Amino acid sequence: LRETRSDLERARDRAASECESIEALEDERAAVQERLDELPASETREIERVESEIETLQQEHSELSEEISRLQGIIQFNQQLLENADGSATDAGGADDPLTDQLLETAETLTCWTCGSSVAREQIEATIEQLQATRRERLEERSRISADLDDRRETLSDIEESKAEYQQTRQRLESIRAEIEKRTDTLESLHERREELANEVEDLERTIDDLEADEHGDVLARHRTANQLEFDLERAEGE
Repeated sequence: LRETRSDLERARDRAASECESIEALEDERAAVQERLDELPASETREIERVESEIETLQQEHSELSEEISRLQGIIQFNQQLLENADGSATDAGGADDPLTDQLLETAETLTCWTCGSSVAREQIEATIEQLQATRRERLEERSRISADLDDRRETLSDIEESKAEYQQTRQRLESIRAEIEKRTDTLESLHERREELANEVEDLERTIDDLEADEHGDVLARHRTANQLEFDLERAEGE
């Protein structure tokens, strides 16, 4: 009887512990579910859209860089053409030198050393100014695209972090649900075991009561009292 009562008490304690664990898990499940509801369910399409925008901006940035490089080359070529003409006139001789006078007279018209055509100096200078203005516009446009790229990349990073958090939160919620189900099954088994032990204790107590009624009743009563005291002592020591 004492052993059965001890088993019954342990079953009750385990059942109480499982109940507390289930309650804590249910509170956590509610909090995780609330967080999951705050997160977007799917970011796949949004990620694809932003990635497409990034690819387009990168292409535009690359094309602008190539155009800027070509413009710089043309500007340098025309500047070199002017510098060569100025250098030729300077190197020709003094102010009274007939060759110098001839070069100075024709300084307003230059000959392209690549194609051989004659071009007015003012036209070359105007072309250089126009090319430099165009280059500045392209540089500003490329800077804007670079800023847009940084913004899109940051957006993509935020979306990917949100997607990762959603997946982790959903996995945690599924884990909590599985743990609650497992502990609930354990609790049901403990309840069944507790009922079995309680019935067994009642049967043993009835058997003892019947034995107490016979000629050995007095001895059995003392044994029962001793068993109860020993059980109470063990329980007190356990607490």
